[in-house]
Amino acid sequence: MHVLLLHADGDADAAHLQVVAAIKGRLPNLRWVSSYRVSGGSVDVVDVVAFQPGEDPAAAVAAAESVAGVRVELLPARPSAMLAAPGGAPGGAPGAA
Repeated sequence: MHVLLLHADGDADAAHLQVVAAIKGRLPNLRWVSSYRVSGGSVDVVDVVAFQPGEDPAAAVAAAESVAGVRVELLPARPSAMLAAPGGAPGGAPGAA
């Protein structure tokens, strides 16, 4: 899994739609695990994605960076130890990851 962090100079929702379209154009099998519009920080959108065998993460970054007015960072990610532990996160459903 990877986390894609996006900052947009203008309308973040419109920029995110353009970024998703650009990435899907290059990597049509890339799986979006979750996507969050965030505020009050240094990024506007956080996407969690899962690359399929043979897909190059650098292609996703290049596609995203082809959209004017956005900056992206792609970070490898793995579930936290807390979420992977039996019972999951505090307050979560028993056994939930």
